[in-house]
Amino acid sequence: MASVNLSIIQQENLVTRTREEMGPYLAAKWRQIAEHPLVGEARSVGLIGALELVRDKQTRQFFDKRGEVGSICRDFCFQNGLIMRAVRDTMIVSRRW
Repeated sequence: MASVNLSIIQQENLVTRTREEMGPYLAAKWRQIAEHPLVGEARSVGLIGALELVRDKQTRQFFDKRGEVGSICRDFCFQNGLIMRAVRDTMIVSRRW
């Protein structure tokens, strides 16, 4: 099974496409999301991204009940067709093939 996955990665040129096309696209969109008042930091590498949700954008102060806002955000994302993982108040997204 692993050798089949590696063959697909090579045939589809996924490493280069991720580095040159898809990763930069995600990073650009992630920078736009960073402008939201509840996002203290938006970061990404390749096709993995994280958004830190904060109470105060200027000080990057987290919400008092860590994890509660992340759960609300995750549920909202699910209801709208976006699969996100909440790690306390940090939202994680990754592209799967």
